[in-house]
Amino acid sequence: MPDHLHLLVQPPGDGTTVSRFVQELKSMTTRLYWKLGGAGKLWQRGFYDHILREDEDLTTVGEYILHNPIRKGLIESAEKYPYSGVMDDIPS
Repeated sequence: MPDHLHLLVQPPGDGTTVSRFVQELKSMTTRLYWKLGGAGKLWQRGFYDHILREDEDLTTVGEYILHNPIRKGLIESAEKYPYSGVMDDIPS
């Protein structure tokens, strides 16, 4: 999305929290942004997270994220959105 990011992540099990992951992602991408000529702030201070409940299906949530640009009228199919990830690593 042009003004926000959706991620479906699972902490790696090494003690890294989702908050720490997001902090490191923001830091790394901001440094890259500056290196490529960007200036100023890239991210807002906080973030919104939603912990999946046991009854929520990973594939359904992943598809919701992938289809968000379609719902917003940016593209006609998820495959055409250049910033979409893949769902290959989502267990069935």
